[in-house]
Amino acid sequence: MLKQKLARAAAYIMTTLFVATFAAIVFSGLFLGFFLFDKVAFASVVSAENQKCLTCHGNEDLKTKFQGKEISLFVDGKAYQSSVHGQNACTTCHQGVETIPHQNPVYGKELIKQTGEWCNRCHTPAVQQYSTSVHGQPSAIDEGVTCSSCHGDTHRINPVKDLASPVAKLNLEATCTGCHDGKVAESYGRSFHGTALNHGYTKAASCVDCHGSHGIFSAQDPQSKVSKQNLPNTCVSCHGGKPVANWADGKEHVTPEDKENAFPLWIVWKVFLVLILFDALQGGSVILLELFHQLRHRLKAKHHAPARQDAKM
Repeated sequence: MLKQKLARAAAYIMTTLFVATFAAIVFSGLFLGFFLFDKVAFASVVSAENQKCLTCHGNEDLKTKFQGKEISLFVDGKAYQSSVHGQNACTTCHQGVETIPHQNPVYGKELIKQTGEWCNRCHTPAVQQYSTSVHGQPSAIDEGVTCSSCHGDTHRINPVKDLASPVAKLNLEATCTGCHDGKVAESYGRSFHGTALNHGYTKAASCVDCHGSHGIFSAQDPQSKVSKQNLPNTCVSCHGGKPVANWADGKEHVTPEDKENAFPLWIVWKVFLVLILFDALQGGSVILLELFHQLRHRLKAKHHAPARQDAKM
């Protein structure tokens, strides 16, 4: 009797598990089907809605004039669709432009301000960090520093890991030095970090690894990742070890020629120049002596050649 009850209980358990598994598979399939159908339907609606906009804005010759300058209103539909925003309707950002012709369009500084508001609707944490950073200050915004300054054209923004993105690791130097040129650009390019990154070593520190991305502050600001009190923590995040006070003591963004701000580096540079010159002179003298020896040997051989022929005769 006990064996029969155990067998019956085992059968009930196995049947229940089988039915539950089958039901889970069926419902999962139905859910996935509805989800995919909904996504496809939504994408179709968005695509159709955007196509109305591209009827005009897909024309490369569509332009307008603002403050005496000609402005292109062309949008590359294929580039937009393949961007990170490609599944969004145009009106997700461009709200209030349903009427044609559009009422009260904005350009210039007003458009820059409005663009920041559009980004803030979805990217609130990033925009909040940006608004308090050096790039989000009124003076910087007046000079045209916006989200698109780093991320690229708003209609063709690619994911960060996409090699075509301006903020991809290997492209960051070119993006940042588009504004921060001069000594900053040259010194980073000649540093170990810049040299390693330019050779494809993606673990080397880029601009954002040290300075941050959306929340970049002046080096004198206590919030800055490169402020005197925070720099050791910033460095050890890659190099490891304990962030002691003088761990990263020294000056950055200097070149060997900068005697005033990088005297130790200038000394090392001069020593290496002397060593290179000495090596060149040493190596050059060996080459000259060898050439002289070869020339002398050939002349001697040529001089004795007729005498040998006369002796044979």
